[in-house]
Amino acid sequence: MLKQSKQKQNAIIDNLIVKLNMAENDNISCGIDYSTCVDISSTLEDASSNRYDFVCVPLVHPRYKKDFLHDKVSHRPGPYSRSDMTLSSKDWSSLIVGKISPWLQLDSDVLDIRKNSELALTRELEWSSHLSLPAVLMCLKSHKCYNLARAVLEHSMALTSLQYWIKVPLMSPHSCIDADTVESEEVIGDTPTKPAKEQSRDTWHWWNTFRTLSNRLKCVSLCLEVTEDLPSDAEVDRWYGEPIKCVMLPTSIFICNRKGYPVLSAAHQKFLFKFFKLAENCCPHIFAFHEN
Repeated sequence: MLKQSKQKQNAIIDNLIVKLNMAENDNISCGIDYSTCVDISSTLEDASSNRYDFVCVPLVHPRYKKDFLHDKVSHRPGPYSRSDMTLSSKDWSSLIVGKISPWLQLDSDVLDIRKNSELALTRELEWSSHLSLPAVLMCLKSHKCYNLARAVLEHSMALTSLQYWIKVPLMSPHSCIDADTVESEEVIGDTPTKPAKEQSRDTWHWWNTFRTLSNRLKCVSLCLEVTEDLPSDAEVDRWYGEPIKCVMLPTSIFICNRKGYPVLSAAHQKFLFKFFKLAENCCPHIFAFHEN
């Protein structure tokens, strides 16, 4: 897996990302996703020495989480984020993918949390545009993504050069449905339909709701996180027609072979092979690996 170094002691690795470069002969390139990054210069240098092409880092350190509703943000001590002078403009625009803060809850039932998250998202997206980042990564955590989709649609009109990668798990943590739920399927004509509770656990419906509410923007793409359990073939086939930019492979889904090397199961390999075929056709995909 990754070679450990002294520089990595200052940063927690979250993902290894593989990007498809349509401008080069090799469509697939690999990068690393960090949950925290103390020194972005050394992190980028270390990733480059390990032959990775780019890194994905948080835009704002969790320590600088701010209350935009009640605090005088402009008068609070401490920087909002790392300086834009840390890297050159070329490095910012080609080697860095920014991650939106995970604490944002734009669809919270609590008004103050929702409003504060909207203001924080605006600040982070404006900062991303200032840095000329190629893309930002944000997560869908449930089917309730109505306000988030509205916010992305609104910002996409002002920040036209920014790409949005929407991270969606292949299966939700609560996707296991008991027998009672299965038996409660409604029937319209001769076709059974999924009940609302089951649809709320189907991550494809999360993504379908988001992209529909965001007006199917071309700047919005899917970042698919592969889970340890794979859904049925029929459910998997739905994803192959989506605008996938990134596929994340958690290291927890790897198993050891007889020689002790980490490998993917046959089912996961079959799943990925189809995406590699799409990559051969110059589809804009990115493959990523998640490090717990």
